[in-house]
Amino acid sequence: MSDGRLKRGSLEDQVYRVLVVDDDPHLRAMLRRILEAQRFEVHEATDGEDCLLRFDAIAPDIVLMDVMMPVLDGLSACARLRATPGGESIPIVMISVLDDYRTVNRAFEAGATDYITKPLNAQVLTNRLQHMLRAARTEQLISRAKNEWEATFDSVSDLIIVTDSEGRIVRCNRATADRLGTTFNTLLGWPIADVVFGGHVEVATGFDTVGREMDLPALGGTFLISAYPIHVEGTLEGRVYVIRDVTERKQLEMRMLASQKMADLGALAAGVAHEINSPLQVITGVSQSLLDRQASGTLDAERLQKGLVTIHRSGWRCAEIVRALRTYAHAATTNIAPTGLNDIVEDTLLLIENQLKSWSSISVVTDLAPDLPTLHCDRNQITQLLINLLTNARDAMPRGGTITIRTRPGADGRSLLLSVSDTGIGIPEAIRSRLFDPFFTTKPPGQGTGLGLSIVAGIVRAHQGEVTVDSAVGNGSTFAVTLPCDALAADGGDQNEVAIQPAAEAVGEGR
Repeated sequence: MSDGRLKRGSLEDQVYRVLVVDDDPHLRAMLRRILEAQRFEVHEATDGEDCLLRFDAIAPDIVLMDVMMPVLDGLSACARLRATPGGESIPIVMISVLDDYRTVNRAFEAGATDYITKPLNAQVLTNRLQHMLRAARTEQLISRAKNEWEATFDSVSDLIIVTDSEGRIVRCNRATADRLGTTFNTLLGWPIADVVFGGHVEVATGFDTVGREMDLPALGGTFLISAYPIHVEGTLEGRVYVIRDVTERKQLEMRMLASQKMADLGALAAGVAHEINSPLQVITGVSQSLLDRQASGTLDAERLQKGLVTIHRSGWRCAEIVRALRTYAHAATTNIAPTGLNDIVEDTLLLIENQLKSWSSISVVTDLAPDLPTLHCDRNQITQLLINLLTNARDAMPRGGTITIRTRPGADGRSLLLSVSDTGIGIPEAIRSRLFDPFFTTKPPGQGTGLGLSIVAGIVRAHQGEVTVDSAVGNGSTFAVTLPCDALAADGGDQNEVAIQPAAEAVGEGR
């Protein structure tokens, strides 16, 4: 149909085309006068066949059709018009002197929109036409909006699935069907738990969340899932799932993490070598002294005892350093296991103890809550997280200050809080929202890539946790990490202070 049919704008502002179909020229003339007085554009056809021939060229907005006409009567013409492209939904008003039930019923069966008997009342006729045009225009606008919504819905690259209250699929976009290698009609009525979540009903229907990452074998990758409940008058009618493929992003994060760890290991190597060298010198020196005294016959029991104690202590010192380093540098990128959060903090401080001693005018204080629940995590990733936060805190205190590491049980009883506070320069509010963006840094060129805090955010996200920042310019900053935990098991804790002297190369990447 042409663009002229059911134009935009109010009915009063538009001129609509009416096709009058009647074999009586007097009636056609009367209808023309009535309709043109109401600003309709009137076109005429002499019978049903003439109407069908002229329909496409005229492209009317509404048709007035007499029932009884030669060549092709109105009822037959109405039925054929409904089967004509463009005639499926156009308003068709049948007019006739016949008002018996059988004729009226046949007219509506043929597809008539309305039926008016002669003699015609001009006011009734024009009111009905206006009403039908208004209804047709509303239907057209609804149809257009629906088509636009459907096109938008199907153009979204994220997977969008709508379910009923029982978790059965009632709608999905094209991306979902394509990802699953099927069609919407095939998916209709299937439980989303079976189609997407591998049969885990509690996962599919037991949460309303935004931004939950999950590996979904059925879809072939890692996905960020958001589920939004649909409530109608307080009753849950279903959910809308938005599922975004983050497989490539996760792989990039893992490569970034591996790259960052290699850089960190390079910075750690010199410090660890120096730290191990000291007890090794003690071991070799004391053992050589004992051997010399034994050879000269001057080795007494007391001196032997003291020497062995010194060697034993220095040997265990080396073992502790190696254990901490192996824990941090373990090859597995993901190794979720139960561990104590306080143990991670203590081992991390031992691991970078040499670097800590070289941080000028900075002291590190730990405030570790005892009897914390067990944390299920990738230990070396949480170590990486803490190193990055410590480095970030150090960089915020160019003139020295205090770093405080705290651990606490979460208020909900099912999480742990790890926070790193500094007494540094603080973070301007204007940049806080970008702190965790990859490659964002406030450091001069060549002094940072801006990956440190983005890696922190990635590790926290991978552990289903949350990281927040509380800062005031000139009054320091606190980075707080909340991680889910097992509320039944516990580990120990203590409080101590490590005095830091002189400055060293960064371990990790700060602001």
